[in-house]
Amino acid sequence: MNIVFLNTRGNIKIYTLLFLLITSATAVYSQNCDNYLQRAIELLSQENYCEAKDYFERYARCDADADVSTEIAWCARRCVPPAGSQQTGNQQPTPVSQPTPVSQPTPVNQPTPVNQPTPVSQPAVDNRVAEEVQTAELQSQPETSRVRSEFSINLGGGVSGFWSRTPEFTNLVDWTATIGFGNHFFFAPRWGIGIGVNFSLYNGYIFIDDDYNREQPVINIATGNAFDVMLSSIDYRENYQIAMLTIPLMFQYRGSPFYFAFGGKLGVPVWAKSWTEGQFTTMGRFPHLNVTYENLPVQGFVNDQYFPDNEIEFDMKAIVMASFEIGFRWRLGKKKASLYTGIYADLGVFNQQSEKHDKNLVTYQLATPSQFEYNSAVNSFAREISQFSSGVTLRFAFGR
Repeated sequence: MNIVFLNTRGNIKIYTLLFLLITSATAVYSQNCDNYLQRAIELLSQENYCEAKDYFERYARCDADADVSTEIAWCARRCVPPAGSQQTGNQQPTPVSQPTPVSQPTPVNQPTPVNQPTPVSQPAVDNRVAEEVQTAELQSQPETSRVRSEFSINLGGGVSGFWSRTPEFTNLVDWTATIGFGNHFFFAPRWGIGIGVNFSLYNGYIFIDDDYNREQPVINIATGNAFDVMLSSIDYRENYQIAMLTIPLMFQYRGSPFYFAFGGKLGVPVWAKSWTEGQFTTMGRFPHLNVTYENLPVQGFVNDQYFPDNEIEFDMKAIVMASFEIGFRWRLGKKKASLYTGIYADLGVFNQQSEKHDKNLVTYQLATPSQFEYNSAVNSFAREISQFSSGVTLRFAFGR
């Protein structure tokens, strides 16, 4: 994939602006949904079942993540408006007064008995209704507020690259893949913090834009004469692969249907290796003889010799990456399971190079001229190594 990596850093501002715009729109949209829910709970506490049902229905249409079908049915069974009335409250129809029984004639000279006050009937269901209201208030919370934690399995892939700040080279991106698991703990209905462990593979490569030319001064110990070994290459390409265990620590906002997360990741290298492609040429210039030797393989002066195709391992430090993710959350049925689909970006904020060296890609060895020492750009003259990756992610979450 021939995408110039340096242009990617210029797009970070665009990604950040887009992230902020989507975040703001998501917050406003979710706030309107929450207002419907809050109003429904208030009406429910006032036993205004008809209007509470209406607001629950609005919330269900607004918030695709909510499952308030139980609350809607509960209010519908209790919503009995008076006959001929336009009100939508919870008023129960007034019981019809029973006719007063006809008084029997009072016997003469008998004192009229004093009517006893009719005992006031206590509603037998007061306690039950109060309990049902409390239960309804608890159940009317959206599914997200009842989920206190989520265990998740995730996988993702995209592009990655390494910013090496190597003068003669252009940094290009290649593929990346990751798989892992984690757990999110929600300290508010929509906000949580997550931690986990991922195994990630990062790939990238560099190639030479122009000719690569270096000189290596050498002193012949036997004669004391000095000469220069001149190295050149015109089609050099170096591939990288770094495997890491990454530990993310992310804050997540869980809306409906949008979500976003931001935080950091600690990456611990498992292995780091490179392999090269291309040809190189060496020549020997002897100033004291005023002569330049070339195409003498026995003396280490070769013409268009291929770089070996074996892998070169190098050391890398642990890395800290800034990370953000944004996308959609889909509920799977009525269970507390969800599918997150989104895009992510990780950016290394520190140099990953364990040591800095000043070597050539090919080192001439006086003791064994025909056997060269091969070095990668990472462990020879690269000024800095940091990585970038971006792609799509899928996360299956199971709430508790």
